[in-house]
Amino acid sequence: MDARHCKAENSSNYLKLSSVLQQRLSPSYFKSQMRWLRLLTRITYLCKLIGTRSLAAFLQLELFRGIACFNHI
Repeated sequence: MDARHCKAENSSNYLKLSSVLQQRLSPSYFKSQMRWLRLLTRITYLCKLIGTRSLAAFLQLELFRGIACFNHI
């Protein structure tokens, strides 16, 4: 398998994951996460932006998981 094919396949998987996470998570909160992550992250390649979106989605998921656990106590 050629490195370019592997790289294209990985970016395709990241795009699918990113779009699924965006659909399931609160859009307004996700946008605010992206704003401050873009300010803190110096993006030199488009593929880095995909990782930033995944990180924003992960941070939101962790925040809501923490709120849900706290409410059950």
